[in-house]
Amino acid sequence: MYLIPECSLAPFKHRLRLFGLYDCLRPEDGRLLVRTLSKGPTPCLSDSRILYAAKGAHVILDTAVRFSEGDENSATDNQRGLAKDIFALLASGARSVIGAHHSPKPFAKQNHMTLENILRGSGDMGAMLTTAWGIKQIDAEQNIIHIQNCKPRDFQPCGPFQIIGRPFIEEHGDFQLHKQPGECGELADEQTERDKGGAPTQVREARAANLARVRNWLDQDPNQSSEQLARRFKEIGVAVSAVTIRKYKMELSR
Repeated sequence: MYLIPECSLAPFKHRLRLFGLYDCLRPEDGRLLVRTLSKGPTPCLSDSRILYAAKGAHVILDTAVRFSEGDENSATDNQRGLAKDIFALLASGARSVIGAHHSPKPFAKQNHMTLENILRGSGDMGAMLTTAWGIKQIDAEQNIIHIQNCKPRDFQPCGPFQIIGRPFIEEHGDFQLHKQPGECGELADEQTERDKGGAPTQVREARAANLARVRNWLDQDPNQSSEQLARRFKEIGVAVSAVTIRKYKMELSR
């Protein structure tokens, strides 16, 4: 079941044809249920008809934010809205719920992928997920896409890999594997110099070291306050505020 309230029916049919799917997955044969912008307003995921249709289906939300209500930066609004609706779909028998989601604008300049920088909105958005894959186009001309798992739950993900679209989509109806896991490097290694951005390597390494220290100290005594941990940093000559440590704690708790 493909719910895509940002696109009308004609462009969606064109996508299916490009990938050679239209003849084998035409909506009228019952294998693929589609609702596009042409059908009107975004459907409510808690609608009994949606829940009934979702049984046994893979449900795709393109994009997920179009099905949320309230402030996308509010964890409470997400818990009461989108997260609740997604869990209801799964409880009704959906095999999976797959959501496409936008990254924050600053991600365009980032040279690494984390759960926090690939997802726009509340941190609860990432917390509710079973897994999250970050994607970034690193070559527009050839449509090379860098893909990396940023949240595995209960499984060991493969390493980063890349797919390439041109000219293969037009010629063969699909992407081709460009660099396989193990061959592909991290995002910072794969972007051209023109596209690289984000924090300098030394800054990211310092942050990673601080996170490791906080994890180690909390393993020793999980009841330490952020202020106490800030004082421990000060004792070793590292300036880290209590506010930053609270952010570290939130990241480590996920």
